[in-house]
Amino acid sequence: PIPISYQTKQWYQRRVRGQLLGGYVGAVGTAVGVATFLRGRIRNTTRISAATKRTFGTFLPFPAVACASFCNIILMRNGELFKGIEVFNEDGSSAGNSHAAARRAIFGTALTRVVMACPVFFLPPLGVALLERSTSLFKKFPKTRIPVTVAFSTLGLYLGIPLAVACFPQISTLSVDKLENTCTPKGDIVYYNKGL
Repeated sequence: PIPISYQTKQWYQRRVRGQLLGGYVGAVGTAVGVATFLRGRIRNTTRISAATKRTFGTFLPFPAVACASFCNIILMRNGELFKGIEVFNEDGSSAGNSHAAARRAIFGTALTRVVMACPVFFLPPLGVALLERSTSLFKKFPKTRIPVTVAFSTLGLYLGIPLAVACFPQISTLSVDKLENTCTPKGDIVYYNKGL
């Protein structure tokens, strides 16, 4: 997620290598911490069966990656929270910098990443489990498990990316009453680039 975050951030703000490293370490640390915590909780619980534990274990990477993406976006773009991001009028002219738009942009980008990951993490295990139960494909041809999993992952990407971009468009709007007094809007709404 770091190269995408770095490429799609606001073009006028420069980042230093330390911030890239901080975003990477924060994202990896969050992913490992969440996965370790959840794995320990699942392993130590006695209220659920072993089959249910395996099922939870299959979907365990999703909350870890979702938390890591969220953390990465905040660490990579935290400067925007202090400086604000540029908002535009309908005619494309600048209306100033807005902290409210920056907060919404960062939160919207983080949610986009979570929605984007959903099909990739849920479709392969569900598809493979469905094929295991309804066909004898993997019993007859055990080497097909990896290509089938890759095919489901690819399908998840093809579904997840357009879904996430459609749910949270890159160019977003903000009502003028939520802007700071330093902004100079020319209408009822302003536009800002949320990023991807």
